[in-house]
Amino acid sequence: MSSRDRILQRLKNGQSASRQQSSVLAFEAVSGNLDEALYRHEFIQNLSDNHAEVIPTSAAALATDIRQLLQDKDIAHCLIGCSAAADALARSVSGLQRYDAALENSELFQQIDAGISFARYGLAATGSLVLETGADEPRTLSLVPGLNIVVLNESDLLADFNQLVQSDYWQQSFARDEKPSNMLLISGPSKTADIQQTLAFGAHGPKQLCVFLVSDADGAVNEPPAP
Repeated sequence: MSSRDRILQRLKNGQSASRQQSSVLAFEAVSGNLDEALYRHEFIQNLSDNHAEVIPTSAAALATDIRQLLQDKDIAHCLIGCSAAADALARSVSGLQRYDAALENSELFQQIDAGISFARYGLAATGSLVLETGADEPRTLSLVPGLNIVVLNESDLLADFNQLVQSDYWQQSFARDEKPSNMLLISGPSKTADIQQTLAFGAHGPKQLCVFLVSDADGAVNEPPAP
């Protein structure tokens, strides 16, 4: 066997060993048959498979849970945006640093340990978070700090991207030409791999992704206005 063949064989063996069995629910979601009662389980499972941490919580307990997370991970500088939801959370969690457009890159890249964002939707089939970015919630919040904290309401879980595109929110926004300036799909922390498919996290962005999944028992924490 040549050197080339041996290298290719090692790659194939590594791929076979690391390949996870595809979820039946994911295929059902893609086909549009996923029961809404299963969205939560599938969403959490797919995010967890992609090395994200999912923390179920409620609107009433969200601030306490975030304070605990920041304490557990020894986060000294956490950045948050200027949206209505961010304002409410910042009033309940002391020490959060509000985003300022004048923030120096040196401070952003060297001093900020974490960023808090609010997801517009979650996609169960892929475990993806849909984030709209703009002046009140810049994309640097979720792309630069080492810890990416995202808040998502359970009521905003969808089956897949196809369902998002077919939603009234999407159709009305695009019909009125009110498309967001930037939309992010996040399915886990930043990662890359070498030729042997050895994963390294945080090479191009956050090393960790923590998602607070807020139940609907006592209301949503981030209810964007209808388009």
